[in-house]
Amino acid sequence: MFEDFKNNNPDIIEFHSILREADMYPESVTLDFIKEKTDKFVGKGFYEKIYKRSEYIYKILSEIKEKKELLLGFAENRYSSILSQYNKEVSLSPVMAIQDKDNNGYNGFRHFGKRLNLKSIICCMINQFIWNTLFGAWSQDLRTSSEAFQVNDEKWNVLNIPKNQDLYDGNVSTKLLDYINRFDENKVFAPMFLFKVGNKLDFYKTNLIPVKQCEDIFEEYTKILKKVLKLDFEIIKRGGIKYHNFLNEYEVMIKFN
Repeated sequence: MFEDFKNNNPDIIEFHSILREADMYPESVTLDFIKEKTDKFVGKGFYEKIYKRSEYIYKILSEIKEKKELLLGFAENRYSSILSQYNKEVSLSPVMAIQDKDNNGYNGFRHFGKRLNLKSIICCMINQFIWNTLFGAWSQDLRTSSEAFQVNDEKWNVLNIPKNQDLYDGNVSTKLLDYINRFDENKVFAPMFLFKVGNKLDFYKTNLIPVKQCEDIFEEYTKILKKVLKLDFEIIKRGGIKYHNFLNEYEVMIKFN
């Protein structure tokens, strides 16, 4: 995608597509290009805030990634005899959690795996913000002219939507305005650890594991996390602890502050 547009002048829709590709293939684009186009399409100052938050998330996820195998080893040594009765195992996933656009909690997760890198985090965050101002019920058909898509005048950039509502023929929803005005990258994006008591590959040999058994394992395991990671974290209580009845799996969201 970047190859298609690097010698031209992408519009805001094309920039969204470039960011999406650069998230997966960070070598396809430079940070100078991302900053230049973010300044243009979103507004000056936004890139710097995203970069700062991205650095923090990258730092925390890198620290967790380095100790993931050690933490898995502790889990296997302590709980394998218990969990084998149910054909279960503990899995741990360092992720960037993304809050939904209505601020109702974290319902999106970017798994980086071995490809964890700062540029992908930056692109993912900027793309998420632009996506929520371009598509969906909030912003459907908001940009209808070439001027609005090209954003050659800063009055058309995303951060200026609230003060230039008249440009959009009354199509700017209250929810979109609220999203732009209240957007806080420090709340929307967070480094997180997903702890899961899940099924082994042979799903059909699964036995039901009591919720209390999962809770006891996790309660003990949090003590190990504190000793090994030495990072400040909190358990997401509202919607962050899930027991999937059908799959018979238990999952906890651990957010690092």
